[in-house]
Amino acid sequence: MNDKAVTLDRRAFLKGTALAGMAVAGATALSACSTTTTNTSDDSDSATNSFEVAPAAITDDKIKETVEADVIIVGAGPSGLVTALSAAEEGLNVVLFAQSGNVVARGGSNAAVYSKKMEELGLEKITPRFMLEQITQAGFNIDVSKWYKWYASSEEAMNWIIDRTANSGLRLNIEQGSVWSDDTYPLYGAEMSHCWNNDTYPVVADGQPSLALELRKQLEALGVRLDFNTQAQELVRGGVANGTKGRVDAVIAEDTQGDYVKYVGTKAVVLATGDFSGDREMMEKYCPEAVEWVQNWNMATDPDVLDKVYGGLYTGQGQKMGLWIGAAWQKTFPNAAMVATFAAPNPNPWNAPTTLMVDDKGERFCNEEMGCGHLPYVMKHVGPVNAIFDSGYPAAHQPWHNWKNVLGEGDQTPEEVLKAWDTALIKSDTLEDLASQLGVDYQGLQSTVDHYNALCEAGNDPDFLKRAELLTPIKTAPFYAWRKTIPTLLTVMGGLRTNIDMQVCGEDDEPIGGLYNVGTMIGDSFGNIYNFLVEGHNHGMNCITFGYLTGKHIAEDE
Repeated sequence: MNDKAVTLDRRAFLKGTALAGMAVAGATALSACSTTTTNTSDDSDSATNSFEVAPAAITDDKIKETVEADVIIVGAGPSGLVTALSAAEEGLNVVLFAQSGNVVARGGSNAAVYSKKMEELGLEKITPRFMLEQITQAGFNIDVSKWYKWYASSEEAMNWIIDRTANSGLRLNIEQGSVWSDDTYPLYGAEMSHCWNNDTYPVVADGQPSLALELRKQLEALGVRLDFNTQAQELVRGGVANGTKGRVDAVIAEDTQGDYVKYVGTKAVVLATGDFSGDREMMEKYCPEAVEWVQNWNMATDPDVLDKVYGGLYTGQGQKMGLWIGAAWQKTFPNAAMVATFAAPNPNPWNAPTTLMVDDKGERFCNEEMGCGHLPYVMKHVGPVNAIFDSGYPAAHQPWHNWKNVLGEGDQTPEEVLKAWDTALIKSDTLEDLASQLGVDYQGLQSTVDHYNALCEAGNDPDFLKRAELLTPIKTAPFYAWRKTIPTLLTVMGGLRTNIDMQVCGEDDEPIGGLYNVGTMIGDSFGNIYNFLVEGHNHGMNCITFGYLTGKHIAEDE
């Protein structure tokens, strides 16, 4: 079986784009608990999981250094950096520490419903209808108030960060949106993703490390203390490590020498430590449907793979520390996975195919109109999928907007697309050989192609109701294909129960004094799936908008 296309979704198109210690989203501490599987139920009253059991409290006599500030932020990803900058600009004394050796970030898409950059390009503000359609796709199984707060505040937050980067030398672009011009179409993707990049990070939607580096410079200019290579271990609540009553006073961390440092936040401690996809037990309890897609358990513990990693990230240390001091888990179940089927260049937004797709028996199984965030869930039912193209496909689907294009950058010609396909896709002059390379039953594939071509000629698809304009026959050699055996897991969303002000809450929904979380950790932001139709939603909402607002909220209300 040819697994050429499988490698495309992980390292092949990413290698060389990240500095060491900078390409994994969100900085977090390593797990202090075993990850042995003991329970796969979502029932919080079932047998206790090992990650829910607090380790022995780190006592004051073991503390070598105490650092005090108004605000302590744990994690040097975009959400932690934005929160730190916002709080520091409000006049607060801020200290940020992180497990990583530098600021960290990956991806690069940051969504806002409007901004001065969108206005400059003549783009319209995103409509409330579009947002409501996205909420509907989530089945309303989210904290809807967070989405409306983002809608009301994202323009202010995005303009704030645009101003902060105006003289940085970074390029700011809007990412190419949907090829579908009808904004009422279910798969329409709006042009709202703001991307910073530079020569080191030239790909428009992979430039987030360049933004993170710039934010570090600005924090240092404001005198914010940044401690790297420092792992969070336990929260201090009511003056007691792993205490369960009173305010959160501090967080205890361990440095590279094995010494404990107590970071005291007189106003707040903010967790920005990323996801929990590297802990099998947590995944089996809170995101069981994505367990089979994790390929790299505890990957964040290996310094040799701190380039752009997919298939499993962090071990949920921030979430665990919150649980140990009485924080509740989010109400949405299961946690939404950010998972996709990145495979190859094609004309649709975010790598969504519209060509013929077949299973390993060579049989068609769906209307191929879907986003890259939808196909993984189809794969759960049919197994590996194979997308089949012919050489006439690029000419039949103009204009051709390549994935991660800058808005207004121009379209690719059919010849340019085919040249890229020659190295990126599986290729053959015959369907029989193509089937052999894919590991697909040839007789089944040939029968399906013959039937599909007849549908295309008739301009009607009674089998799966694909629109006539997307019915393109498979006739002209050479033929191309990509194959996906497992989707690409980017991260898992959410964790601790979080109110509208990003305060972490207990089972009674009341905030735990002094404790906040931002970024990927925010509970109940996403439900069902992360569908990528609001490209950069997590970065734009949970990292930039809510990071900006959290810094201001702490300054005004704590």
